[in-house]
Amino acid sequence: MSSNISIQKTEIRVIIVGAGLGGISAAIALKGKLGFTNFQIFEKASEVGGTWRDNNYPGCACDVPVHWYSHSKELKPDWSTYYAEQPEIYEYWKFLAKKYGLYSKIQFNSNVCALIWNEERQYWKAEVEHDGRKDSAIAEIVFLASGGLVLPGYASIKGIDSFEGPKFHSARWDYNVDLRGKTVGVIGNGCSSAQFIPKISEDPSVHVINFCRTPSWIVPRTQFSYPTIVKLAFRWIPFLARAHRNFLACFTDLAFFIWVKRNVRLRNFAQKLLIRYMKKTAPKEYHDVLTPNYPMGCKRIIRDPGYYEALNRPNVELVFGGVEEIVQDEIITGKGEKYKCDVLIFGTGFLFINPDVRITGRGGQDLYEYFDSRGGPEAYIGTAVPGFPNIFTILGPNIASGHVSAIFSEEQQILYALQLCKPIFEGKAKSFEVRRDVSENYNVDLQRRLDETVWTSCHSYYRNGSSNSGKVVATFPGSLLRQWYITRKVNWDAFVGVEAESWEKERKKQKFLRTVRSVLFTFTFTGIALYLWKGGLDLEKVSAAFNLVLNAVKERLKLGA
Repeated sequence: MSSNISIQKTEIRVIIVGAGLGGISAAIALKGKLGFTNFQIFEKASEVGGTWRDNNYPGCACDVPVHWYSHSKELKPDWSTYYAEQPEIYEYWKFLAKKYGLYSKIQFNSNVCALIWNEERQYWKAEVEHDGRKDSAIAEIVFLASGGLVLPGYASIKGIDSFEGPKFHSARWDYNVDLRGKTVGVIGNGCSSAQFIPKISEDPSVHVINFCRTPSWIVPRTQFSYPTIVKLAFRWIPFLARAHRNFLACFTDLAFFIWVKRNVRLRNFAQKLLIRYMKKTAPKEYHDVLTPNYPMGCKRIIRDPGYYEALNRPNVELVFGGVEEIVQDEIITGKGEKYKCDVLIFGTGFLFINPDVRITGRGGQDLYEYFDSRGGPEAYIGTAVPGFPNIFTILGPNIASGHVSAIFSEEQQILYALQLCKPIFEGKAKSFEVRRDVSENYNVDLQRRLDETVWTSCHSYYRNGSSNSGKVVATFPGSLLRQWYITRKVNWDAFVGVEAESWEKERKKQKFLRTVRSVLFTFTFTGIALYLWKGGLDLEKVSAAFNLVLNAVKERLKLGA
């Protein structure tokens, strides 16, 4: 930016932080649902796409069926495969940004380093780093869509900086490093590692040593290409692609029942099938160490892209015990074993929150200090935080499901937030803030529900901190249907509005009208039933009487206003 952006000069009313999947979805919803275009997107990188821009390692692919893992308003009939690969997903989101004219709304290479709430003037000030200098922008509303799979999480290993060879995270893959003829140490055996290890080990000259702490539950991946006839059917037969998507949504949602602790028999049955699959596919020497000692679903489940098969290759070695220390080119495990490596690749996940963005709310409260006071990140329906008006955290705490499409969760959050934005856009309110008692009660109940799931049975990135006692901060304890239900409609009593008197009057009118309408319909149809039972009814008179009463109520409300 060549100069400061201000609400007075450019009439920016909404700031969207991030042009990833959440940011693009928020912009599409603002334009499509509300016809609103007064927004600015700040993106730290030079292109859109978020996690699918940054994660471009060999073999990178979606582990949710792609017809379900896509935007609900933009069904793509010609997806190549059941689980789409990174290049195709990346191009899809770039296409959406272009289709909806979002590139002109995006300030690229702009890192939002601070968000500060001005209580007196009721707006957010964003401090933005761009081209080596800091500028600022102000807006009434902020969508924080910086994502949960953006910042690489590096393992805390003694001597990590002493490693002499090339080292990088899977989310920052360095294609300039030639792996041929090298011994490559891979730290971590999560979803990313399971995808790129089979790819890089296809070259027999690459010796891969996979250092692991604990085994993962791995399920078979039924990957296939969609035939041309099916793609044509999705394109030309009305509602077929939508029906396919809805089927996938319902089918994948059934997995939640396995995560419920009390469903022991169902989970044990599923675990036996997975152990049988592992023993059938992986080398016998690894069967014991590849058998998890925690319930299925406690950590993110891996859909096998060929990881077990890759372990059969002579150039792939599996080492359990974790990494204790790194001394130059030597990796020392927790068992004291030493392995020399030429290249080190971290498949160690991501940071759940972005510590680089300082967020200061009402009364000078720091967002991360508030999170610390609550034992970890939490928000009301993963979207609103007490003390922080008019800011919405897309894919915030406890909103991702762990088993269905995260895009669905993001879209539901955005539609929920738009209900709060609409009165502000219409000048009927300045701000809305969730009540602290409501948010805390919601999260107490949420943690109670989480205690009934397997997610509290082991340590994983779903939890806050590095202990098994940290509260679960990533996943939503419920089915897709339950999440839809609680996000479909705002409970206005849960929020405090500033200068929202006209909105309160309108809302009360609407509520009263709905009540009157329900009562009138009840009496009308009861009367119809009684008259029909007695042998006759003048329907025109009933309709006229109903409209007369309804209009009288409306006039009364106008006079009362």
